[in-house]
Amino acid sequence: MMTARHGLMLVGPPLAAKTSAYKLLAAALTDMAAKTGASEGQRPVSIHVLNPKSLALPELYGSFDAISHEFSDGVLGRIFRDCAGPGRVAARQWIVFDGPVDAEWIENMNTVLDDNKKLCLLNGEVILMSENMSLVFEADELSQASPATVSRCGMVYLEPAMLGVDSHLLSWLAQLEPKLQSREGKPPRSAVMERIPDLFEALFHDCAHFVAVSCAVAVPCSEVQLARSLMRLIEAQLVSGDFIRDCHDPQVRLDEVIVQLDMHFIYALIWSVGSVSDEGGQKAFSKHLREASLGVHQLAGGGTLKLDRACLIPDGGQNVHEYLIEGQRWISWRERLTRVSGAAARLNDSGMAG
Repeated sequence: MMTARHGLMLVGPPLAAKTSAYKLLAAALTDMAAKTGASEGQRPVSIHVLNPKSLALPELYGSFDAISHEFSDGVLGRIFRDCAGPGRVAARQWIVFDGPVDAEWIENMNTVLDDNKKLCLLNGEVILMSENMSLVFEADELSQASPATVSRCGMVYLEPAMLGVDSHLLSWLAQLEPKLQSREGKPPRSAVMERIPDLFEALFHDCAHFVAVSCAVAVPCSEVQLARSLMRLIEAQLVSGDFIRDCHDPQVRLDEVIVQLDMHFIYALIWSVGSVSDEGGQKAFSKHLREASLGVHQLAGGGTLKLDRACLIPDGGQNVHEYLIEGQRWISWRERLTRVSGAAARLNDSGMAG
């Protein structure tokens, strides 16, 4: 696509790997240039990124001073002139516009995107694109772009569903494992790392589908977004608590470590997947999660997963959001608040008595 058009639009929702796509391509071309050299026609890639919506039009394209009438270059003018200079011929120059595409700023790019390849500035300067330059527009949608602009660019649409949750999960697990090492650099028990994908398969997909179908959601969230939120919450619990210590302590049985992991997963599941709906949806999610936590789950690889009874959240007529983990048991926030308030009152009384 980039060999046929000097303007390219990468379109798709967040987490569709738009940024990763062009960065991976740039890294591959740069690596090929380093191995084969210019004799094979390969050149490294230099990337220049800017968000056009973070700048006012005078800051982007340049402006005249109201008093001195001197012209001041804009950010795009400087980048464009630098990329088109003779000293940049040895490398491909990609200017990436990472931000919403709208008529306010994109219409000024029409002379660049057509066959003229010229950026026309307000002071009359015309900067001609060199053959090694490309323009990449990274946006989530093109509803505000005119047909004239869209027709001048090549289009690549990326969808989060094309990647799915599994690719994000594998990438995250590879980054998580070093963070769970002991101080001596010993990796976590293999059963711990193998348990996490099983939990995602047994509980996450089912709960995410339930929320999408049966709960009212104020802000639509894709399954990948919910998964990323879940991963961050799990990681925050595992790396900041006593989990790492128990995971490497030979005195702590493996089944106890697995119970801790399962409880942290369920807690993160509540505050990611189970927290995007309204009060009625949270009540329905609470019932669904309690039911999903029971029984034996059949996994795709032929194995099974069963949660220990300690992982089951008590059903005292409250939503699962009303519980937190303390030690290796579930307690309600009300119980925690009552205890803390009582301790504070006793401390205050002892201070007054003293």
